[in-house]
Amino acid sequence: MSFAEAWAAAAGVEGWLTEAQARRLFAAAAAVPPGGRIVEIGSFRGRSAIVLARGARPEVEVVCIDPHLGSDRGPREIAAQPALGDRDHAAFRSNLERAGVSERVRHVRDFSALALRAFDGPVDFLYVDGAHRFRPARADLVRWGARVPEIPAGVPSTLLERRPDIAAAERRVAAANADIGVARAAFFPTIGLSAQGASGASSLGELFKASANTWSLGLTAAQTLFDAGARKARVEQARASHDAAVADYRQTALAAFEDVENQLTAAQVLERRYVLLKTSSDAADQTEQMLLNQYKAGQVAYTDVVTAQASALSARRALLTAAVARQTTAVALIQALGGGWKPQA
Repeated sequence: MSFAEAWAAAAGVEGWLTEAQARRLFAAAAAVPPGGRIVEIGSFRGRSAIVLARGARPEVEVVCIDPHLGSDRGPREIAAQPALGDRDHAAFRSNLERAGVSERVRHVRDFSALALRAFDGPVDFLYVDGAHRFRPARADLVRWGARVPEIPAGVPSTLLERRPDIAAAERRVAAANADIGVARAAFFPTIGLSAQGASGASSLGELFKASANTWSLGLTAAQTLFDAGARKARVEQARASHDAAVADYRQTALAAFEDVENQLTAAQVLERRYVLLKTSSDAADQTEQMLLNQYKAGQVAYTDVVTAQASALSARRALLTAAVARQTTAVALIQALGGGWKPQA
């Protein structure tokens, strides 16, 4: 399934997802390994759900969570509108069926905070629709972000064999090695075996008798005695091509190791940063609430409350950025490995 086909199926569905965003979404879904899980929060009428389902492997579970209450359709539309929500839900199911992915998508018509209880195990890719307001989106990333698969401190190097560039380089080495054998075979003589049969008789009646049949069998051998070193040069050329293929394979493998090592290091750094920012954000929220209570009691000026709210907002944004960076790094590591990994028992 190509992105062009996925976008052709989704482009006509009402929604806010752009083609550039859909392309990134499709690539991220395609990187989820078999047996993984994709969770989308905020499906509306299925525009992004179609892209996710078309991009994901058949063995990947695609879950779409949306209560379809007719709310959150824009910055000023917050109140629930049940009739409009029912129309959105019907359009969502219809659009998925039209795109041929209704059987691929598990839809949970509930709030994301409540739906979280129904899922066990990690989430390999989490997508929160951009139409959400800041606080709900932040809460979803914090709650569901904890379900992003935990990245191990180290992974087996054999996983890199799944990378297309390494597999292609290894096959080029094998082909170059076979070419050496072909070039060396030119030093040996060429042996041919030929056979010939015929029938001859003086009359038509004797043509089919055994005595009228004749046959011959011959063995030929030919070898080049002098070619001014052409065969030797071809062998050396094949060996040089093999050496170049080996060097290319080595360079490709080293680049792959570097890519994986960079992503592992980034994941560990971002995990520590996320923990610190989470502590800072919680402390800022508590300070904001404390000063708000003090203001209501007449103990502080409202400017102190505004300052605390600004600090809390800054801390929440930093936490949100860190959560997104962790998820992006997890996807990048999966791509660097050529697939996912099995959690350690």
